[in-house]
Formats: sequence, structure tokens, C-alpha cells
Amino acid sequence: MRAVQRIDLRSLQRRKSGGLAAHLAIAPAPPLTIEPRLAPSDETAFWLTAAAEIEHALLVQYLFAAYSLDEAQSEAKSLKQVLLQIAREEMAI
Repeated sequence: MRAVQRIDLRSLQRRKSGGLAAHLAIAPAPPLTIEPRLAPSDETAFWLTAAAEIEHALLVQYLFAAYSLDEAQSEAKSLKQVLLQIAREEMAI
């Protein structure tokens, strides 16, 4: 099991060298790459497929939100229509 590091926030606030972010030394994530290298047309198809999968996964969230609303409230009816319209736009190709 990994040990939890305790951070004294008061001492971090007193420091002038970047505070919490500098203390944690968060490095940026490396860029996404595909190995082995693909031809440009194949790489384009790969990334477009990935983007389509993300969009369709997001579609479910809009539908769930729309059908979870209580239609007894007037604001909920209009919000439901907006969410369903967004879902329809997400399904369009």
C-alpha cells in the first residue's frame, strides 16, 4: 500500500517558489502516439474513429440527463427539450 504524503499548507503559502504545484512537481503528460507509426491516412482514420467513440459516449450522458428530469417543473421541460436536441445533434453524421 502506498504511503500518503502529508503537506503543510501553511508552509506552502509562505513559500514564494510556486506553492503547492511546485511542491508536487506535476509534470505534463507526454503526447499520445501510436506505435508502430501509421500512414497519414490510417492515422487520420484512427483519430477520427476515436473522436466518434468519445462523441457517442457523451450522447448517453445527455440522454440520461434528459430522461432523469422531473417534468412537473416548467424549467425541467424546457431543459429536457434542449438536452434532447443536443443528443439529436450528436447522433447526426
